[in-house]
Amino acid sequence: LGDEAEVELLRPLVFDAIGSYVVHLGGSGAGTAAKLVNQQLVGIHAAAACEAMTMARSLGIKDLAPLLELLDRSWGNSFILQRVGGVLLEAQRSANDGVLMTSGAPIRNLKKDMGIVDGAAEATGLTLGVSSAAKAIFDEGGRAPPMADADFAALTLLLDPTKEAPQK
Repeated sequence: LGDEAEVELLRPLVFDAIGSYVVHLGGSGAGTAAKLVNQQLVGIHAAAACEAMTMARSLGIKDLAPLLELLDRSWGNSFILQRVGGVLLEAQRSANDGVLMTSGAPIRNLKKDMGIVDGAAEATGLTLGVSSAAKAIFDEGGRAPPMADADFAALTLLLDPTKEAPQK
């Protein structure tokens, strides 16, 4: 969109109907940039959360529930950590890693998003090391079904050499 006056004119007619929080960030393209920054953070946090949960298991933490409760009160907490942990807990409690293979947040979507982040960084001359590392994890996980369609928490199966990805 354009200026703030246009946004305010359309707010009650359009924006309030499609979103609970609307903010004017600038001219045309600013909203797309904000969405890209959000997806960059989701991808980085998801990759980090999967690595952290994999490390917790490899260090002998068998029950993730008390760890997630502790982390919920710690600086390392994030919405994405709790989401990844919740999906892993569901798989743990059902004794079925196949739970990880269905999702509303498939690996392929974050693979796509991190590719767009990478392209934007290249176009602006930025070197984003953490984003690039997260992109590499999603590229590996999103190569082909069934992992490409799995929940991004299933990346823990790729990160843990003792695990094998179940079939759908």
